Amino acid sequence: MFLFENSPLAVHSQALHWVIRHCFFLCLFVLGGVQGEVRAQSAGSQPFNVLLLCVDDLRPELGCFGRTHMVTPHIDRLAQEGRLFTRHYVQVPTCGASRYALLTGRRPDTVKSLSNWAFDQLRSKEKNQSLAPGAPTTLPRHFKLNGYQTICIGKVSHQPDGLNYLKEKEEGAGDPEVPAAWDKVVRASGRWKSGWNAFFGYQDGSARERGQSPATERSLEKNGDYPDDLIAQAAIQELKSLKKKSKKPFFLAVGFYKPHLPFTAPDEYWKLYDSKKLPEIEVPDVPLGSDPKITLHSSSEVLKNYGQHPPKGIQDSEYVQKLRQAYFACVSYVDDQIGRVLSELKKQKLDRNTIVVLWGDHGWHLGEQAVFGKHTLFERSLHSPLIIRVPGMKQPGVGTREIVESVDVFPTLNELCQLPKIQQLSGKSLVSKLDEPLGISAAMARGYFRRGNRVGYTLRSDGFRVTHWYRGRELISQELYDHRQFDYEKKNKYLELREHYERLKEKLPLPFHFK
Repeated sequence: MFLFENSPLAVHSQALHWVIRHCFFLCLFVLGGVQGEVRAQSAGSQPFNVLLLCVDDLRPELGCFGRTHMVTPHIDRLAQEGRLFTRHYVQVPTCGASRYALLTGRRPDTVKSLSNWAFDQLRSKEKNQSLAPGAPTTLPRHFKLNGYQTICIGKVSHQPDGLNYLKEKEEGAGDPEVPAAWDKVVRASGRWKSGWNAFFGYQDGSARERGQSPATERSLEKNGDYPDDLIAQAAIQELKSLKKKSKKPFFLAVGFYKPHLPFTAPDEYWKLYDSKKLPEIEVPDVPLGSDPKITLHSSSEVLKNYGQHPPKGIQDSEYVQKLRQAYFACVSYVDDQIGRVLSELKKQKLDRNTIVVLWGDHGWHLGEQAVFGKHTLFERSLHSPLIIRVPGMKQPGVGTREIVESVDVFPTLNELCQLPKIQQLSGKSLVSKLDEPLGISAAMARGYFRRGNRVGYTLRSDGFRVTHWYRGRELISQELYDHRQFDYEKKNKYLELREHYERLKEKLPLPFHFK
């Protein structure tokens, strides 16, 4: 369920805002009761700051998407104050590759770009902290080169604290994963001692033992002091410092771990959800006409990376409900942490001149299509939240159904902050939709994924999703899902709806994996 134009959140702002354009002559505007377009500041005015909030494994199951069972007041409030993009899609349904596309503003064009190690392409082999020759400019580097103070806290790139490690769980800090981009990388790992441990951390300060540790934890302490508490606190301290000391505009990126596995949260958030009263899984079965050995997976992210499952695993209905309850608890927990950061932004009066972007790095199956996890080219993996709030924007709270992609964030921020244009970017600026949310264009979203020796390419249009899977050069799966009736991809209809399939398959991304 989406937030459409007639949603309760579609409330018009009363704020007044200048419309300023660069031209060879000065234009005068009548200000009485008129709202202006969202634009960057004019020459000589104070530049926008940017607060980028990245949330791991956050599917669009939030109150602002009409999911009334969810308790997410802070994200919902941000949607009321900004623009909710109800149909935002990531490029690749895995953490590293999705974040690489966001931070470079480029769709994948190499096999490496489809992996969690996509950021390796940025670093020089001779000096790990230096840019590789010909590497694309990243979003934080672009802002840094244009006078911004750039700060990274938590998981913004692939590594849990933005720093490379020679091996998992080591305590020492490595070089920045995104080279020559950050003025400051803040470690907020506390008693877990490293970002890796904190990312997979449990209440007692321990970290996941692969295949042994439980997939969930319900802390009985009211203040759980999980790693995301520390990330939020670090962000609060940075905002205080920036307000007091910084003479530059800032680009502050804060990456929260939850609701990524393990699903660990304080008891108070578990109590928000009754495992016996959760909404039913909308499409619990493998889509008809789809080969699950090609298009789906065995839920190993849960079943192999964690242990202590019941004998039937995710075939156990009570365990499925527990996993769903735990995931929702983690969403409410991270919503509170986001609320703390946004509250501090307002307390420091920085919200008046700061663009806020909340972005989920991909979705997550919670039993849909009979799997748990991401790593598919179905809607549940590729669809994620995107909210952009700009000071003085028109029609805050009105969601847009425009199909947008993660690669659109870079050019959007670039235009809002009036930075020099970069030709290499794949996406389009969304400023027009920040100005006018209603109506949709013919835009389409492209997605990619590699699983073993198979590579998939998908295209999401207004009414359909078309997907091709290859083994080498061999086309091994053709899919078309009809989204006109909100059937949640229950049936592959590429034979039934041949005309639509033939029309859309020509617009699929061109295969590059066998080059």
